[in-house]
Amino acid sequence: MKQLVALSGCVALCLFMAATVAAVSTPKGISYQGRVVDADGHPVADGSHEFQFRVYTLPEDGSLVLSEDISLTTFDGLFSHILGSVTPIPNAMFLENDSLFLEVTIDGETQSPRTPFLPVGYALRVNSIDATRGGTVYGSISVRDTLGDYPDCYIGRNGLILGSGRLRVYSLMGGSVGVQLDGSYAATGQPSITVTGSNRSIVLNTSESGSASVELPADAIEAAEILDEPGVGNYLKEGETVLGATAQYLGGRTMFAPADGFVYVSASAEVIINHTSGTYSECFLGLSDNLVNFPAFGAERVGVPAGAGSGQYHIPFSAHMLFPVTQGSQPYYLMGNKWVGAGTISVRALSLTEIFIPTAYTTVISPFTEKASDGQNSGLSTSVPFDPETERNEAIAFNRNRIASELARIAAECESLKQQLRATANEDSGSL
Repeated sequence: MKQLVALSGCVALCLFMAATVAAVSTPKGISYQGRVVDADGHPVADGSHEFQFRVYTLPEDGSLVLSEDISLTTFDGLFSHILGSVTPIPNAMFLENDSLFLEVTIDGETQSPRTPFLPVGYALRVNSIDATRGGTVYGSISVRDTLGDYPDCYIGRNGLILGSGRLRVYSLMGGSVGVQLDGSYAATGQPSITVTGSNRSIVLNTSESGSASVELPADAIEAAEILDEPGVGNYLKEGETVLGATAQYLGGRTMFAPADGFVYVSASAEVIINHTSGTYSECFLGLSDNLVNFPAFGAERVGVPAGAGSGQYHIPFSAHMLFPVTQGSQPYYLMGNKWVGAGTISVRALSLTEIFIPTAYTTVISPFTEKASDGQNSGLSTSVPFDPETERNEAIAFNRNRIASELARIAAECESLKQQLRATANEDSGSL
């Protein structure tokens, strides 16, 4: 009966590292040495002997993960063999198994018990890179999940430009790429970042210009940020409209305001007055956001002095008004009526323009403040002259308040994201 005595006392399963320290890759071999003796402890006869090396996942039974058959020559019972020299050691052997056991058969006699692999054998597959101090890695790096199914990270050339590289982080949904950082998108030499979810994606691509350089989900930006921009609409009417003694609609357009703000409305037209000397030939024209009444400052008087000679007069007219508006649709009109008893008065070549303005930078007074008996706005003091410094300070204060409000909202969102990240980190640390 043959017996195997392992050298070095603890089963010398050592990486074959001699003269390979500076090599780019580690040899896939494990050096194994031993001495074969008979039942009395004497070395077996020198010469060739048949060896079988089997690696299993358990001390008994288990799955076979490596098998090698080889004839080895002993001298004074001593032999040496490198596991993996006959059958290459697969990467998954140490990656997928926490413990392995070597079984050796010599000339048909199986040695028992099996010998466990000590950690030095697992050095073929690095378990941790903690406390490393840098270095150079040649080729690509693929970091896979614990099941070995999908690479979590890949760094290397993309095959298009020498020296360019990609960083990929794969999602758990079918192994698709979740995040990709490409050092040279489509061989342009320009980097790009792609974040891909199950049905949403974000792309930052420096090889593109304009809107194509950034792609965001449809709802990534709040409606107020997307729509809170100036907009314009207009209305044109070439035909002639004869004015009556009561206020009537002359033309208008509906503004669809995307957010609260202001609408600046301007109108122009040609007023045609058929005047008889000695009579009042006047009309009132103005802008309004309803068909009932003019704003306090909305009506303008257009006419011909009573003492003017009889005939037809063509008078240009224009009006301007700033209306506060809430989000939604709001129509604006040019209204008009003539003075009772006046001759025929008509309006033609009407042009009306509406401009939506999302932000005010100073005080805005509603045009619907009631008029005082003297025709002036009862809410205003006409004796106070225009003060540019006051207006400037008002605008600065308003803008500062607006910016402070926006910064407060952003800070709140950042704090919410930090809390989510902390919760995720705590979950990850708890699962280790």
